[in-house]
Amino acid sequence: MWRSLSSTGLLWTLLAGAGIARGQEAAAQDPGTSALPEAEALPFSRALAEALRANPELGQARLRREGAEWDVVSAAGAFDPGLGIGVDRSASRSPTNSAVDGSESITTESAGWSTSLSQPLPTGGAVGLGWTETRSSSDSDNSVLATSVSDTAWLTVSQPLLDGLGPAVALQGVRGARRGLRRAELTWRDAVEGLVVDVSGAYWGLRGALQRQELARRSQELAEEELAQTLERQAEGFAGSGDVLQVERVVGSARQRVVVADAAVEEAQDRLARLLGRPLLEDPRFRPTDEPAADIAAADPDAALARARGGNVAWLQARLDAEAAEDALRMARNEALPELDLSGSVGWSGLAADSEDARAEVFGGENRSWALGADLSVDLPAREARAGRSQARLERDQALLALQAAEEDLVMSVQDAVRDVVRDESRVGLAEQTVEAARKALDADRELLREGRGSTRDVVISLESLDEAQVGLLEARIDLEASLLRLARVEGRLLQVVGVQLEAAGG
Repeated sequence: MWRSLSSTGLLWTLLAGAGIARGQEAAAQDPGTSALPEAEALPFSRALAEALRANPELGQARLRREGAEWDVVSAAGAFDPGLGIGVDRSASRSPTNSAVDGSESITTESAGWSTSLSQPLPTGGAVGLGWTETRSSSDSDNSVLATSVSDTAWLTVSQPLLDGLGPAVALQGVRGARRGLRRAELTWRDAVEGLVVDVSGAYWGLRGALQRQELARRSQELAEEELAQTLERQAEGFAGSGDVLQVERVVGSARQRVVVADAAVEEAQDRLARLLGRPLLEDPRFRPTDEPAADIAAADPDAALARARGGNVAWLQARLDAEAAEDALRMARNEALPELDLSGSVGWSGLAADSEDARAEVFGGENRSWALGADLSVDLPAREARAGRSQARLERDQALLALQAAEEDLVMSVQDAVRDVVRDESRVGLAEQTVEAARKALDADRELLREGRGSTRDVVISLESLDEAQVGLLEARIDLEASLLRLARVEGRLLQVVGVQLEAAGG
């Protein structure tokens, strides 16, 4: 998309032909002008790669995306099984009023352990499985066994039948986290695309600022040469003080333009360095080695709109918002239902003098218990639930209207981007014609000068006109480059155009 410069171009050739290249060479060696810290040759591809690697704002967007990835892991973790393990030990000495005990107090001791496993279900319910074993001892004469072991195994199941029923409710957190990840990925892509556009603007902005600086300095040199010649003519009596004052005014204006151009170059250097993540205190200096070479092709609004519907970041985010609002409305409708919960449990127990016999009784299944229950809860008059449902419906309607507005914004953005491309393509064509006309005018003035029918001033003016026309052509090409990038961004294919591949999620 960009081609490298192999020479300084036509401008130097024209200067050499006009016999004033020596002024530029002196300026290049002047540490107070162009010989600032040595400029680093920088192709656009390397500038973009460095910005993608080191730009701090992009690094923040990358971390936010990674945070969204962990949100998905966290939401999915709500369905991880839970393991519980417990141990206990107790002892007591208490008075007794039983004549059978044979003493005024009895001593009891117990020690036990338990383990359980619980698993949330995608239906909204939960299942639990557990085992408990307790070893007890007592010196009471009422006890059949001085030391006994009791074991219990149990299984429980709970399931909502109205409010909270089904995967649509149980998995809502996972769906929301995944939507959040998609939104973070879109935001991440938007940040990368924005950085590409910013780097492109800064790179070509520096390229244009350097050329405008070159033109301003050349104009100053020409004006100062003209002033020196006018002073010589005044000394010889061929020019008056009015001529000198007029030329001095031109010199003053030219020097002001140099000051402005130098400041613009400094600002452009800092802007590019900031985007690349270079420390500004190190005063980095760059020399762009590429020139814009956008491929001019007819922009098809219908094809651009079709591509934008599948890849435009703002449009896709609006669709995600509408999807989230629909999901929230489903949840609100479910929460407005009465709570009807079904629960059931079954257990097996055993009691013996030792653990082996107690466990054998559990597995034998002779001592079994079960329970089944249903709980109904209805809010009266359910104002909170009904208000939440109505509010969710309003938010869904707002999201749908926002989606409709995003649709219109998408169409407008595509049309504006296409118009900008068409406009800048026309500007490039007209600027090329202007350069050609300025070149022919310069050739004509040189021919007149060689024949003795022209003046050096006419040649200098034509040379300046050609310089300005070439700067105008560069600016038109830069603007076309920017317009094509904006169109590609609206279409959602900017990264493909510049050859940037996003990091995979979790990468």
